[in-house]
Amino acid sequence: MPRYSPKVSNPTVTRLTEVLTKYYFLTETCAQCVRPLPNKSQLYAEAVNKWKTRHECYRPRRGDETAKAAFLTAVDAVCDIQSRTPEDCYLIIFACSAGLQFSMDGDYVTLTDAERIQVMVDSQRISMQQVKEYMAKHQSPASKEKVDNLIGTHFRYCTGSDSSDIKECFVGDYLTSHHLKDSYYVVSYKDGGEEAMVSESEMEEMLKNRQHSQKARHSHRGLEACTR
Repeated sequence: MPRYSPKVSNPTVTRLTEVLTKYYFLTETCAQCVRPLPNKSQLYAEAVNKWKTRHECYRPRRGDETAKAAFLTAVDAVCDIQSRTPEDCYLIIFACSAGLQFSMDGDYVTLTDAERIQVMVDSQRISMQQVKEYMAKHQSPASKEKVDNLIGTHFRYCTGSDSSDIKECFVGDYLTSHHLKDSYYVVSYKDGGEEAMVSESEMEEMLKNRQHSQKARHSHRGLEACTR
């Protein structure tokens, strides 16, 4: 990955941009790992309790250089974790948040207004590009085209052999969980049920049983046989 080349020569701008880019990138990619999990609220609560015991990642007192060095070392160690279990993802997110707050309260406030704007704009722009590249590696071109065509659509489908057993759903998002080693569609249903995760194989089955909208509009009962 090429190093960041700032528009100005201030080394603090370069360092902060690279640090914030790393924090933003790790936060977003780890969030995408846990976002599809149905029990993410419980996992988050458990992670918070465990985080409270990570005293080495607590913000150091201002002016204590020894504590500052130990804090940055601890945060970097967490950011270097390669595992993407839910526990590790939340740990990385929390560490990035701590590091981000420390950076914003430290060297960032010593910059000029123009330099601060540059750091924020560049770090967010670069990190978002890195996130796109990272996610693209986990999705084939054919799959991407299919996903793009499904996101934001409604469709009705038969849920069983009985052609009157119809559901209507809205496809809201597509997420990849590296913990579960799979990708999921996030769908919501017209009957008001909660959002659900639907695996790619389940979506394939739903699409096989999908109703043709043109026929559905001309059906007196609004129901028709499944299209196999």
